[in-house]
Amino acid sequence: MHKVKERHIRAQPIKVRRFMKQFTNRQSGPGGYLTIYLSLTLAVLLTLYFVLMQGARENAVRMQTEVAVDIAGNSVLAEYHRELQRQYDLFFVDTSYGGAPSLANTEQHFREYLEKNFQPTGVVGSWNRREFTGTRTENVAIDGARYAAQDNAAPLREQVYAYMAAEPVEEAIAGILARIDTFNGLSLESGEWQQRRSDSEQALAEAEAPKRIDENGEEVEEPIENPGEAVIGFRATPVLDQVITNLDMVSMESTDVSKLISHRGGGSPSRYDPENTHGYPSADAIVFDEYILEKCGTYRTPLEKSLLKYQAEYILFGEGSDEQNLERMARRLMVIREAANCIYLFSDEGKRNEARTLATVLACCVLNPELEELITPVILFAWAYLEAVQDVKSLMAGGRVPLLKDSSSWKVPLMGIFAPAFATRADTGGSGLSYEDYLRIFLYLQDGTLKNYRLMDVMEMDIRKTSGNAGFRMDACIDAFHVQTAVTGAQGYAYETQQEFGYN
Repeated sequence: MHKVKERHIRAQPIKVRRFMKQFTNRQSGPGGYLTIYLSLTLAVLLTLYFVLMQGARENAVRMQTEVAVDIAGNSVLAEYHRELQRQYDLFFVDTSYGGAPSLANTEQHFREYLEKNFQPTGVVGSWNRREFTGTRTENVAIDGARYAAQDNAAPLREQVYAYMAAEPVEEAIAGILARIDTFNGLSLESGEWQQRRSDSEQALAEAEAPKRIDENGEEVEEPIENPGEAVIGFRATPVLDQVITNLDMVSMESTDVSKLISHRGGGSPSRYDPENTHGYPSADAIVFDEYILEKCGTYRTPLEKSLLKYQAEYILFGEGSDEQNLERMARRLMVIREAANCIYLFSDEGKRNEARTLATVLACCVLNPELEELITPVILFAWAYLEAVQDVKSLMAGGRVPLLKDSSSWKVPLMGIFAPAFATRADTGGSGLSYEDYLRIFLYLQDGTLKNYRLMDVMEMDIRKTSGNAGFRMDACIDAFHVQTAVTGAQGYAYETQQEFGYN
């Protein structure tokens, strides 16, 4: 059995050779051309194959580059400053990354992200993909970026608009505008009433003193006492001493403002206007002011996280300490409230008669009834000022005060002018405008450029308090950039892209 099987196996090659010989004989000869046809067809097919392969490789390089560039750009945008977003809901990339600010830092981050997307990952098949495309980065250049401080902080105001657009503020805006129009119409900060007060006091001081005959028969002058003398002395003290009972509750925080953007003149190192970013309109004054009051501390609502506690007051006055900013705020309120009270007081016949009666008594005491005309306005001005102290005390304690008063809302009695330190007390109720309402009015009237930069001052102060951000600068932050990339693939294929990235 074994030998028979062995002979059978050896016989197979003989049969195969015989078959191949017969086949070859049939294909050869004068009419056979299949071998040439197959050769030509194979050459064409191979050419087509290699052309398709090269096209596929180039398209793969192009697609891989575009995807990698897109991922790299979005990865850079994902590096937005976390503290700036957490505290102020703004999206900006800090080009310092905790060191010296430079757009080259952002460019390097982009390059690193791009190159990582060209590297094999070790996944099955990745080495074959790498060999097929062979894509590598030749050049990366960020040739334009939009900084937060560019164009009077236009990028900042656009992001504020985008944030505030989610809140229904139309009704609030209408009410604020109405109050601002009324305020402007009264010209309460013109200084007119303060000048008239000064003139009336000077006229009384320069009045000819009445004369009398003393016990020796000699003529002597009778001194004229100013009924507003106590109020004049009280007015000379610091305003905070007049309107705040417990000064220990006032923040004593301070800072060196010379290192902030509004003082160091921080502007954009370059100008770039993106074409494909969000395109939000710049926040108008009232929307921007509402953002300030939402994100910043005030005397009534201080922020513990902040460096200066009264940040809205800092934006208004720019002093380096909370106490100085609050002093100026209180002084401005006093000017406004005194003027508003004078408008009412000099128009109310009942109040004028009260002052005239007192003036008549005082004039008779010096035996010169004619002095009543000089004494009456001095009394009215002293009374109006004392009522202003009452108003500002109430505002700073959380109360409300009508812009223009009437007899029902008047608080201080006339005789309080002789003891001004004891004639007023804070009222936390009432109707009219609040401390925050006056802040809104003052912010609206504030110069827009100054307001923008002082808000960025506040951002710098607060973020520098956080870990790793001691040198944070708003003028080093960007929200859009333009990048050019050049790559090469296998077989020397080169591809270039230009793309713009920004927060939408």
